[in-house]
Amino acid sequence: MTKFGSPYLLPRKEMPMRYLPAIVVALVSIMAASPACAQRMAGFADIAAKGNVLELRVPLWMNGTMRAGPALTGRVRRKSLGASEALTLFGISIGGAERFGRFTFEAEGPAVDGKLSGDCIYDRTERRLGIGSFTISEPRRPLLLRCRFLRAGQVVGTLRLEAEAGTGAIAQPAHRIGRVKLGDKTVTIRSEHYLQGARVPTELPVGYRVADADTDEVIGAVDLTDFSRRVIALPTSNSARPVSLVASIALAVFWDPGDTDD
Repeated sequence: MTKFGSPYLLPRKEMPMRYLPAIVVALVSIMAASPACAQRMAGFADIAAKGNVLELRVPLWMNGTMRAGPALTGRVRRKSLGASEALTLFGISIGGAERFGRFTFEAEGPAVDGKLSGDCIYDRTERRLGIGSFTISEPRRPLLLRCRFLRAGQVVGTLRLEAEAGTGAIAQPAHRIGRVKLGDKTVTIRSEHYLQGARVPTELPVGYRVADADTDEVIGAVDLTDFSRRVIALPTSNSARPVSLVASIALAVFWDPGDTDD
């Protein structure tokens, strides 16, 4: 596994995040486990019915093991960082914050046809205006996630995921959209912000839909409603399954830092 501190992630000022992703997602997980919230992402059941389902156990905290039965085992390492600055004058503060990090994973087993590793970095920045205890935040540079997938040290695929700039509408989350390439096969990914039966979207994604880049047909999905147990729907097609799986693994272990700290 590639060590943290490689040139792939440029060195920056390091400090604890204002809100640790582990705390945020743990609270979301507790809420999702309650009777009122125990449900999958919208549309997951229909997508899963067309293919196969794989349950992936991922680390509860920053680092640890992941497993999908005998089909896949591996390890995950995560590092979430942040930097912020502000100028305060007459009780008014103007500044910004940046949230960035890196995670890597190694997967082994028949599901990934041997051994596969991923090396990912992400970054987003925001503007902040504070008056007393009241703070207004807005994205300055939306979230960008990039991954390289490797076999035997050679890059065999890539992932690029970006948050939309946003519409400015109230209660409308910024979707994450992107593309994943593995070998000669490409799929698109788009975040899902609705739980099954819900009328109000969530701020952070509750899952992702995976579609064939050539036909736009949805062929897979990854459900994120359980923090430590991700459920992945995979296509039966031999050509589309590997890229769908590697995309789902990366999304399953990624801790989304959100659009702003507020």
